[in-house]
Amino acid sequence: MDSLLELTGLIEADSEDNEFDLASFIRTHPLLSKLAYGLLGLLLTVVRGCQIPPSTEGEIEPCFYRHSVAFDGGLRSYEVYVPDHYDANASWPLILFWHGIMESGDDGCAHLDVGIGPAIRKYPERYPCIVAFPQLPWNTSAEEAEALFEAVQTDVQTRYTIDPNRIYATGISYGAGGTWRLAAHHPGQFAAIVPIAGCGNTDDIPGLLHVAIWTFASAEDTFSGGQRWRDFVKALCDAGASVKATEFSGSSHTIWNRVYQDPAVTDWLFNQSTR
Repeated sequence: MDSLLELTGLIEADSEDNEFDLASFIRTHPLLSKLAYGLLGLLLTVVRGCQIPPSTEGEIEPCFYRHSVAFDGGLRSYEVYVPDHYDANASWPLILFWHGIMESGDDGCAHLDVGIGPAIRKYPERYPCIVAFPQLPWNTSAEEAEALFEAVQTDVQTRYTIDPNRIYATGISYGAGGTWRLAAHHPGQFAAIVPIAGCGNTDDIPGLLHVAIWTFASAEDTFSGGQRWRDFVKALCDAGASVKATEFSGSSHTIWNRVYQDPAVTDWLFNQSTR
C-alpha cells in the first residue's frame, strides 16, 4: 500500500529531555497508579456534576442514546449517536470513539463532551453514521478496555443496521493509544482508524498493515507528539502501512477539535472500506 507522510510545520530536531517524568513514574508503579487515578476520578466526579443519571436508558439528548450491554458478569452502559434521519433499511457506517484519560469514569457524560461529541453536535451533517461512546472506568486494564469495546460493537450491530465494511475507530490522547492497539489486535475488522495526539507501540505494527490510517499530532506536544510520534509513523511507513500523518505546529496536546471539525477528515474516513 502507498504511504503518505504529511508533516506540517515539522520541528527539525528535538533535544534530549532528561527531566523526571512524574506521569510515567506513576503509570509504571501499580500502587501509585491506583491511588492517583482513584483520587483524580473522585475529584472529577464531583467537579463534573453530570445532570443525567448514568443509569438512565434511552434518549439522553437529541440523537444521543444510552444502552446497556452484558459485560464482566453485569451490565455496562454506553452511549451512542444516531442521526435523526436514521433508516434501518439502509446500512450505516460505525465509529467507535475512545476517550482520553480525563474522561474516564462512569458518569456517562464526560466522554460525550470532549473529542468527537462536540464536533457531531456542531456539524451533524458531516457525521452520517452511528457513533458508539464506551466510557472506561478509572484504571481499566488494556485487556478489559478492548473487551468492552468488542462487546459494545457487537451490541450496536444488533441494535442498528451497520455496514460491516465501514467500521472505524478513533481516539484522543490515551484513547489514541487504545485505538492503535484495538486495530492491531483485530486486523481486518476496521476499514480505517484516526488516532489523535497519541502514539502506538512498534510491536503492534504487523497488525496495522491492512487498515487505512490518518494520525495527527502536534509538534509542541511533549507528552505524545514530537520525535517519538514521528519515529512511529516512519516505522509504519517502512513496514508498508497505509498512512497519512499530519503534524500541526503552534498547537498543544488538545488538537482534536481541529481534526474532528475538518470536513476533509470525515470525507476521507467515510471513503474507506474493507471491501
